[in-house]
Amino acid sequence: MELKEIKTLIEKYNRNEVSEEERDLVIEWYDRIEGNAPEFADGEFDAITLEVYRNLQHYKSGNNEQVKRVRLWPRIAAVAAAVALIVLGVYFFNYRSDRHLDDRRDLLISANDIAPGKNGATLTLTNGKQIKLNDVVKGEIAGQAGVSIVKTANGQVMYQFLKGYERKDQLHGVSNTLSTGKGETYIVILPDGTKVWLNAVSSLKFDPQLHSHGRVVKLTGEAYFEVAKDKKRPFIVISEGQQLEVLGTHFNVNTYGDEHNGTVTSLLEGSVKVTGKEGSRVLKPGERGVNTIKGVLLLRGDAQDDIDWKEGRFVFDNEPLEQIMAKVSRWYDVEIVDDRKSPKPVTFKGSFSRYEHVSKVLSKLEFAGDVKFKIEGRKITITK
Repeated sequence: MELKEIKTLIEKYNRNEVSEEERDLVIEWYDRIEGNAPEFADGEFDAITLEVYRNLQHYKSGNNEQVKRVRLWPRIAAVAAAVALIVLGVYFFNYRSDRHLDDRRDLLISANDIAPGKNGATLTLTNGKQIKLNDVVKGEIAGQAGVSIVKTANGQVMYQFLKGYERKDQLHGVSNTLSTGKGETYIVILPDGTKVWLNAVSSLKFDPQLHSHGRVVKLTGEAYFEVAKDKKRPFIVISEGQQLEVLGTHFNVNTYGDEHNGTVTSLLEGSVKVTGKEGSRVLKPGERGVNTIKGVLLLRGDAQDDIDWKEGRFVFDNEPLEQIMAKVSRWYDVEIVDDRKSPKPVTFKGSFSRYEHVSKVLSKLEFAGDVKFKIEGRKITITK
């Protein structure tokens, strides 16, 4: 890539106009030079670039504010921009002289690292039979009173009505449950065509026919819904302390108790009525509502950020470290231990892939803030 092209990409990045592929390229550059900028200096940086690096190091040292708000992206972009100014950009990939050090580091990471979560879930049928969906091949995996349960070629579960079968309420009280453990996520297509993405440590309970008088599901954990439109039959999601009612819309529901003080509903499209013990509220697209003891309150932030997990990313908007580590624990199936003495509150702002090994995520958090981590087996300890 020519130097001019590199500089153009960095400028696009700073304006937040890059594609996912371009953003990943910037991240790759950051990963390659992380902690190595001084070695590249050696007269190759001009005065402006050197000043950028010094400012970065000063910023990294933090300050004495009670709460540190650390922006990941501007700092990554600053380092990437500095490297882009190296003559012809050849040092992006020229690490021959230090290759033996990289090999030693890679061996250390591979011995202690943890892979990200994957597609997987358990389906529990009405009769109590449990099916590990990772263990079955594509095709029909079960059938119940006019409904065929099929695993598709791309690893989803789809409920289909059999031809000629009359949909009745005779299955009242019958239910199936799709559940995910730590490090698992899954997609199910319900009989009415509604598509549901289930996040880690979550479960969705539903009637395999979805009654003609109403479509009702019960959720724990977190899920994203794309509800099939049906004006005659509202779609209802029951979760901890609240009920949602929609006709056809896209929304996310988060009931994780270690992330919020109440269930959070994030609306992407259409409208949804959130009802709790202390009243109800109709959300508009882009809004986020949290169900609390004071009623359904609006939260700051964009609803789009709340489906980062569905898009395969972590997105943090001034998010507390404790909340971030709760997400890390669920997705990487690890235990989190905070070994800090009188820790100060720290928040982070940034975004990166959920499909990186945990060491990558932790190293970026370390780079961005005044924290340190240690990996031992499936335990991550916050040491600073």
